[in-house]
Amino acid sequence: MRGLVVVLFLLLAHFACCDPLLWPYPKEISLGDESIFVDPVALKSTVPSNYILDKAFERYEALFFPFDDIQQPVMDGSLGRLSELMIAVTSTDPTLDIGTDESYELTISSNKKGKYIAAITAANCFGALRGLETFSQLIQVVPSAQGKQFSYQIPNVPITISDSPRFQWRGLLVDTARHYATIKELENILEGMAYSKLNVFHWHLTDSQSFPFESESYPDLIKGAYRPDEIYTHEDVAYIVRYAYLRGITVIPEIDTPGHVKSWEQGYSGVTLPCMVGQGSDAIDAGILNPANPLTYDIIEGLYTEQISLFPSYIHIGADEVKTHCWTDNSTYVEASREFWEQPDINVSPYDTNAIAAYFYSRTIPVLTQHMRGYVAWEEFQLGGASTPYPDTIIQAWR
Repeated sequence: MRGLVVVLFLLLAHFACCDPLLWPYPKEISLGDESIFVDPVALKSTVPSNYILDKAFERYEALFFPFDDIQQPVMDGSLGRLSELMIAVTSTDPTLDIGTDESYELTISSNKKGKYIAAITAANCFGALRGLETFSQLIQVVPSAQGKQFSYQIPNVPITISDSPRFQWRGLLVDTARHYATIKELENILEGMAYSKLNVFHWHLTDSQSFPFESESYPDLIKGAYRPDEIYTHEDVAYIVRYAYLRGITVIPEIDTPGHVKSWEQGYSGVTLPCMVGQGSDAIDAGILNPANPLTYDIIEGLYTEQISLFPSYIHIGADEVKTHCWTDNSTYVEASREFWEQPDINVSPYDTNAIAAYFYSRTIPVLTQHMRGYVAWEEFQLGGASTPYPDTIIQAWR
């Protein structure tokens, strides 16, 4: 650990002379040629009374001054000093969603009294969060000539930054169905996303390999988890959603359907059918939901209802790699399902895979839309002939 600290220390010192290393680089930036000293003890802060910003400032103080617990910084009397960090927001509205205004402006300059002031202004607290991240990256650790002491400095003053995201959706997909991640590991991922100003945590919760989400409406689904202790309870999910929210990140869950569902079978026999995905030695039985079993729709309605209560934004329905031929390959199953499909209010041929897919989505998607909840689907949902196009669908491309 000490070696890692030394390497980081030397890297910071190496780049102290150059333009600031900012990630992502701001949309507009103006730099000067002065350096100023930042005193961890004397720096004052003016932050609006806002829970999100209060919690953010607690986190960022440790990022502003990461080596304070190792040795006290030396003060360089030849440099000006940053005396105050001011944050101002136009609105304290705590609503976070895709499209929330994350723009901010950051200035560091001297006032008429010769004091250096850093000011972050934003439309809301989430824009201010992005400004705080940029400010934390501006502070550099500069060693003394002897190399045994250091100071915190901000080079290139005066600084003016005007920044806003290029893309509204800046996401990271984390697949905890194939690779279970602990709550601590998810926390670390979310911290890294905040440092990079990413704003969408796409949580791929379930797949063929495991079903780690502990459903309260259909609790036996958890039998598809890798192990009894590798699960996510409602409390776990609510904690992660809150943890992400405080960092300006929206969590979008994905319970993949109607394919990639082999893990469902361990808890509820009969809701899936065999369905091979992949080729040769890489082929696996990923499973596909049984669209002629009424229990299938009951489970999906229960899961979507739980997701609506736990996640504040979009719901991802999956819909990738739907091998619709798996619904018709087994003639014994097809004949057994005929009674379901020939009901007067359904009237679908058990051999018409496109019609079966359309019926499946007509039974599942309204659970979301009736609650005014937007949804996301993989590209096959629209391009693969497996469904009737639905308006307002967000399509996510992966191939």
